[in-house]
Amino acid sequence: METGSITLTASGRSWTLAVGDVLAFRGDQKHSYANPGRGNAVGYSVVMLRPVE
Repeated sequence: METGSITLTASGRSWTLAVGDVLAFRGDQKHSYANPGRGNAVGYSVVMLRPVE
């Protein structure tokens, strides 16, 4: 997270991420992002693909 906070839910579990937090999870899971605050929230999503063998 860069600013604010975001609640990330993946496979029925939720985490609230604050500035500086990082979370890794399998991207093939059902997931969503929400801003629980009143101000802006800025975060980044990075997708890493596993090499095809």
